[in-house]
Amino acid sequence: MKQEKSCGGIIFFKESKQIIYLLLKHANGHHWDFAKGHVESGESEKETALREIKEETKLNVTVIDGFREKVVYSPAKDVIKTVVYFICETSTKDVAICDELTDFIWLEFSEALNKLTYENSKKILKKANTFLEN
Repeated sequence: MKQEKSCGGIIFFKESKQIIYLLLKHANGHHWDFAKGHVESGESEKETALREIKEETKLNVTVIDGFREKVVYSPAKDVIKTVVYFICETSTKDVAICDELTDFIWLEFSEALNKLTYENSKKILKKANTFLEN
C-alpha cells in the first residue's frame, strides 16, 4: 500500500462581518475543492500548506492557530492519501490561479458547502466554519 501525504488550507476572507471561502476548480477531475499539494522533503505541514496555496493562488495567507484537520482516503487502488488542512486568512481577494486549476470562486459558507464536490471537504468546511464562529 502506497502512502501519500498532502497539506492545504481552507482560505477565508472577512468581508465586512461576513466570512467568505475560496474554492478552486481542479483541472484533473473538474472538482471543486481547497488548495493542497504534496509535502516536499524537509517541509513541515504548515510550510507545505503555505507553499501550495502560494503556488496555486498567488495568495499570501496567515495560518490561524488551533485548527488542524486530517482527511484520509483512497484516490486509487493500493494508495492511501492523508491530507492535513489548516485555516488560512487572506487580506485580499486577488487570486491568480495556476494551470492545474480552471476556475476559482469566493462563497459564503452555505453556498461553499453546496459547491464542494467531495463529502470529506464538506465535513472539513463545517469544522472550519464552526471554529471561526467560536
